[in-house]
Amino acid sequence: MGDPLGTAATRLLATLRETGADSPDTAAPDHLLARLSHLPHREIIDAARELLNAGVLVLAGPCGRWLGTLAEALHYREQLLRRVKNTAGRVSALDRAIAAHQRQLSLQFTAETPRAQGSQRRPQ
Repeated sequence: MGDPLGTAATRLLATLRETGADSPDTAAPDHLLARLSHLPHREIIDAARELLNAGVLVLAGPCGRWLGTLAEALHYREQLLRRVKNTAGRVSALDRAIAAHQRQLSLQFTAETPRAQGSQRRPQ
């Protein structure tokens, strides 16, 4: 842990320790952490990121956040990577659908645009 932790990160770490949030079974939800640490909900998320950046294994799951073990962190990392790959696959599919839709619009626009028919004289 290089740089000193900010106030919000220090409060979050203390609250995680005080609540005994040291496993997925004892995880504390963000709303509880916010109330106990006297921080806004958004700051809980940012403070958790700051703790991670400082090397503190603050993990998150459906039941809340906890101070995890190395094994839990590695497992959590694998889950995150799976989600990233799934999301990337959905983004690629969406990109293909957008491109196909744009081609259809282009073809539709071309078909609806009246074409000039030879050289017609204007009435004088």
